[in-house]
Amino acid sequence: MLRAALLLSLTACFARGSGAGGSANLDGVTFALKSSPGLRLSVDGSLPGAAAEIVFDVATPLSRVTTGCFDDVPTTGGTVRIPRPDGETDTANEVAVQGLVIGSHRYASFVAGARQGDRCVVTIGNDQLLPWALSVDVARRTVTFSKSQSVEHWRGLAVKPPAERAGYESHLLELTRDPRTDWPLLPVKVTQGPAALVGPFVLSTGEPVSQVADDAARGAGLRTGFELLEGIELPEGLQVPPELESFKGIKFDSFELAPGVGVREGALKALPGTEGRPRAAAGVLGCDLWGRFDAVIDVGANVLLLQRPRVLASGAHQRCDRGGRVDEESCFELQVAKTKAALVATGTIWRALPEGGQLHFDFSSAKGKISSPCRMGLTFSPTDRGESTQHELPWEQLASVMPACASALKDASVVELAMFEDGALPECPGTCAFAQDLRTGRVSCECQPQVAGIATDAERHFLRIYKQLLENRGNGLPPELEPEDPP
Repeated sequence: MLRAALLLSLTACFARGSGAGGSANLDGVTFALKSSPGLRLSVDGSLPGAAAEIVFDVATPLSRVTTGCFDDVPTTGGTVRIPRPDGETDTANEVAVQGLVIGSHRYASFVAGARQGDRCVVTIGNDQLLPWALSVDVARRTVTFSKSQSVEHWRGLAVKPPAERAGYESHLLELTRDPRTDWPLLPVKVTQGPAALVGPFVLSTGEPVSQVADDAARGAGLRTGFELLEGIELPEGLQVPPELESFKGIKFDSFELAPGVGVREGALKALPGTEGRPRAAAGVLGCDLWGRFDAVIDVGANVLLLQRPRVLASGAHQRCDRGGRVDEESCFELQVAKTKAALVATGTIWRALPEGGQLHFDFSSAKGKISSPCRMGLTFSPTDRGESTQHELPWEQLASVMPACASALKDASVVELAMFEDGALPECPGTCAFAQDLRTGRVSCECQPQVAGIATDAERHFLRIYKQLLENRGNGLPPELEPEDPP
């Protein structure tokens, strides 16, 4: 019934669109995603009198708009009920959204549910997105709209990719729909040691971080944060760093979207719920996990198509099949765009980084290569395949903390990969852009959003300690956890 109501709403929106000077037809339109270290399907836009962030989210049954978009909120007098993955339901006033511009595309008028917020954010939900397939290019940070197709069409594309994706691996995953909420659901398997959670997760294109329901995780035997150290015998006198006690994330050894398809080692944000209230899903599959692939999301066809370069490994040596080449260099991809304010660099690593890694940049202007007092690039902690990040160069904080480094970039028009170095930069745990002053050694970082609600440094440190404790059980402690000698 919900699906029928949404389709009726969609039809009405198309009818209103022709008279409002905008169009709901997005066929063939490509939007550059809003610059951000973490992946999220959001773009710059506007409403009359307000700049807006536009978020495309297939996990939202009905479009939403914040009150910060209006001086006087144009309510229609109606109300709508919108379910949330945590088991709660929002009751919202209906708002007429008119004059919305997405990128440079003037969109048709439509009705959305209002929510409180000082910033102007418009979330486009499935009432508007059902007719479209969304193709996400992770390395270029773009989303392209095309008409929804049949499952057979996407299956054929998975079996025989276009020429520019020859050599890519393809995985066609079929979604289901929750009959009550109409959420797109994907069955996943999350493992943590001997414990495993198997259940449906809501596919989201608006949530940057994946989440798992607290009660579902505990019911499956998954432990959160500091609980993971329970049962591991530690020598008397061992001092575990106190910041780790704040770690509330749920560490996983593997997160499988299908057998053999997924991500190894990471953490999920705990999603609190309402006790006794039934859930339609065990969690939310966010952009941080499905975004390790280029993706086609066609909710109308109940399809998620994932593609990425194939990796050929021989021992520690890895090569990638991309763009007709099979070599180590094809495992690293750098895309650069120039805006009025800065250069925007997107770095993608298509192979695993068991020890982490650093991509170093060279900068050039019209006069040639730029000599800088700093070395700059991207750093990655140990991670699985498909990690990517995007940053403005220079980023906002760099100009205030290391002005000489930022100043060296003022004339830069070209960014190129200089070299790859194994091993992460300790001063910048996580996935970050970094600048290091070659004279003082001082480092500045801009990192991806924190996971599990705490500092990335503490989280990564905890996961590293936990893994080392398991690997070294019975063989002594890793060096960083050796008890201090008594005075």
